[in-house]
Amino acid sequence: MSPTLRIATLFAPMLAAAMPSQAVAALYREIPVTFTGVVANDVTDSIMIRQPDGSSVPYTGPVPDYPYKKGDTVSISFNTILPTQEYYADPGYAGQVAADGIYRINVFGPGNTGTDFFGVAPDFDVSGPMTPTSNAGQDLAINGMTIVYDSNADSYSMDFASGGWLASLMDAPGFLYDPALGTLSTSRSTCLGGSPSSCILFGDGGFTLTGGATSAAAAIPLYTSGAGSYVSGLYNLAFSGSWSLPTFGGGSTGGTQVPEPGMALLFGIGAWAVVARQRKQRPA
Repeated sequence: MSPTLRIATLFAPMLAAAMPSQAVAALYREIPVTFTGVVANDVTDSIMIRQPDGSSVPYTGPVPDYPYKKGDTVSISFNTILPTQEYYADPGYAGQVAADGIYRINVFGPGNTGTDFFGVAPDFDVSGPMTPTSNAGQDLAINGMTIVYDSNADSYSMDFASGGWLASLMDAPGFLYDPALGTLSTSRSTCLGGSPSSCILFGDGGFTLTGGATSAAAAIPLYTSGAGSYVSGLYNLAFSGSWSLPTFGGGSTGGTQVPEPGMALLFGIGAWAVVARQRKQRPA
């Protein structure tokens, strides 16, 4: 069963039990969360090569062309399911109603241990050659991201009160380092997540995305060539930009209206189908 269907199947009964009195479509919506910015550093700025004593030194040799260059536009985005005003007003809502109308929803990935329906992000989409990846079956994990819902304005915003966010593992082109020649070549390595040995050096490499409110960075590992390959260095690809989330309130401005469920969601339609079927079968 795919991660999408697993998530939908897991949360559908919980959602149906918690939301008995209104149409499901009015109680939550799918929204896009997007970081838009530019590449803030050149590929030659931050390549570090690990030394036998464990220290790292800057790489000063020639660097092959890299798909991301300084000044290139980039976006990081994901879709998630979030509550609406109707959800918190519904008699079936078992939580505590906030006096100020402000609610905080943690963002998490399939790789996190959590059972919330709201806030799950099944994958990230990064413009360019990066795509989500699994590390030997490990699903995407997300930490440090919180979406703040203002039910008064029916709007969403990002908060990183913990100091920043982290999403791992992702996928991008990397570099292969030849310690004998002291040279780099481009590579896509299957040494996911920094596996130190027994990996094929032609495939997709795992890395971690980190950042805050106005920045993001991809810590891309470098690998050695030949037998007994290992992580020999690191390239930090930096992005500068900001997050954008929609606003829905009738008197609000600055947001992008997004259709509520009723159209196929990126990952939630399985859950809605189960909930709808359960409601239809419920005796009058």
